[in-house]
Amino acid sequence: MSKKILFITYHFPPYNCIGALRTGKTVKKLTDLGYDVRVISASNQSLPKHLPMEVDVDKVFYTDWFDVNWPINKLLGAKSITSLKNKIGRKNNINSKIIG
Repeated sequence: MSKKILFITYHFPPYNCIGALRTGKTVKKLTDLGYDVRVISASNQSLPKHLPMEVDVDKVFYTDWFDVNWPINKLLGAKSITSLKNKIGRKNNINSKIIG
């Protein structure tokens, strides 16, 4: 009996981005190693659909999704969110430096 894996990911082929390339190759490798893999991914992404499917399409299921950050982005605006993320990122980088 083969081991089963449920792979849940937003990015997966045929949607073309580095995340989809990585997850697609990971699922292909797991399948080649003998695992019974099923994938759940997001449909209707705003990415080009150029990546080849290297796994059995019958084992990939696409589902509708919504952006949970939409209300915050709508309320504050995308520029405010980007600015806040940059401030948090700079603060975390300063605190994470190793002093030797």
